[in-house]
Amino acid sequence: MDYYESSPLPVSNVQEDDIIAPAMRISDWLVVLILLTIPLVNLIMLIIWSTDKSGNPNRKSFAQAALIFVAALLVISGFWLGRIAGWIFQLMNFI
Repeated sequence: MDYYESSPLPVSNVQEDDIIAPAMRISDWLVVLILLTIPLVNLIMLIIWSTDKSGNPNRKSFAQAALIFVAALLVISGFWLGRIAGWIFQLMNFI
């Protein structure tokens, strides 16, 4: 068998039973980003999107990652807020 006569490679690993999520359009992502700029609405929408079973799985994964990121930021912010409060209280005791 020559190099050029080799058997063709499979085009895709997708099975017939696999469901492929439709790609989100740019307008869909713009709506997501606009909603995420509104305080409190952003957390509510992230929770809704991350628990939605019938929604777009791309948006669901994005919402889950964003919630993890927000939780990490809250922990880090709480740590630094505690440190700054501790420094202020130390300064007040020296005065």
